[in-house]
This record gives sequence, C-alpha cells and structure tokens, in this order.
Amino acid sequence: MLIKLFVAQTFLSIYGIDVISFSNGFEPMATLPTHNLPKPKSPIVNILAIASNISDWHGFDRVILGMADYIKKKDSNICLHIIGDGTEKNNLEKLANTLQISSLIKFYGYKYETELLEIAQTCDFAIGTLGMHRKGVNFDSSLKSRFYASLGLPFILSTKDICFDNNLPYWKYVEGNDNSIEIEQIIDYYNNLKVSNPNYKDEMIAYCKQNLAWEHTFKNPIAFFKTENRASSLSHL
Repeated sequence: MLIKLFVAQTFLSIYGIDVISFSNGFEPMATLPTHNLPKPKSPIVNILAIASNISDWHGFDRVILGMADYIKKKDSNICLHIIGDGTEKNNLEKLANTLQISSLIKFYGYKYETELLEIAQTCDFAIGTLGMHRKGVNFDSSLKSRFYASLGLPFILSTKDICFDNNLPYWKYVEGNDNSIEIEQIIDYYNNLKVSNPNYKDEMIAYCKQNLAWEHTFKNPIAFFKTENRASSLSHL
C-alpha cells in the first residue's frame, strides 16, 4: 500500500495516495539552566529573529520596515537581534542602512547552543516566519516557532500552524502579506500578555513538552505503522 506522509492536516490524499498528517516536532530543552534565569531588566524591547539560512520568505524585512515606521512616532526603544546567515542577510543589512536604523539591529551570523541561548535570554519576544505567502505556502511548521515555545518566548507568525492554536495567548498571528509589521501593536500585545498571563514562560514551556515533542507530533505515523505491522503479522497466520 502506497502512503504519503505530509505536514498539513487538511489533505486526505495527494494524487490518489493516502496521506498521514504530522507536523514538525521539537525536543524541549527546558532543563537547560538559561530557561530558569530571570531576564535582565532593560528599557529596550528586544526582538529575536532566527533562521539558519535567511531567505526572503522568512519576512524579516517586514519587521525592519515596521521598526522604521515605529521610531517615527516613538522613542528608539527597540532592538532586533537577527541570528543566521545567507544571501538575504546582506539585503536586510542594506535595507537597515537605507532606512537609517542599522544601530537598532544586530546581525550575529550563525550562533550555536550556548551563544544562541544567551542571546535569546535577553529578548522579550520573537519573530516567526512572516513570508510564507511569497512561495505560495499556506501552512507553517517552522522549527523556529517550536524553538521559541521551548524557551517560553512569545512570537508572531503569519501562516497557520496546526500546533499553534490562535485561541491561545502565547503567540500572535499577523496578516500574510508584504506590509510592514505594526511594531506598536506587537509591543502592546506583549505588554498585555505579561499582565494577563504573568506565568506565560512556564506555561509555554509546559505546552511545548505536552504538544510539540516528537512523541506527540509523530503519533499519527507511529500509530499507522503499528497497525500496518500488526495487520501484516496477522496475514501470515
């Protein structure tokens, strides 16, 4: 029997081949000591954006454009931390220079393990994928969002991810287009979250353990193969 494993739950079959749905999983890292450290107090709102190979469909340019709009009305109390490399990184640096906000953005290149977590520890919220529409994708299953959740770090994203229910307060969906991100709205969202859910970090980490670990996200394929193996064994009796 031919099967197809696919991340989007809306498909039952593709080209007549049965589909088993599952999403990306993530191994929670809540045991690491950085998770339990208090965030250093700062008047600056620190925003984290991660991509191993930064591409235009990550949509980080939307955040930079939004920051340029924001500082026209507000103080320069924001800092964007971009971790990753790739050809789009050069474009983002040029955009920041053109908009004259390069002093508000830190480009780190690749960072691993301890360094990555140390930077994340200083941040207030994070940027998920904001440009899936640029490659015609309607469903998201990005590892970066799962990484943020494992850190207890609220984030925004623009494309539906089956693991992140829009009714939960720990993440915020924005429109999937090329418009600049409304930074003031995102900061208001974050400030409201701190008031309405003061234990949001612990709650997000618990959610990650319960819903995003591989043993949960991969349960559909595992259940299928267990059934198939059982049926195959019985057929030889």
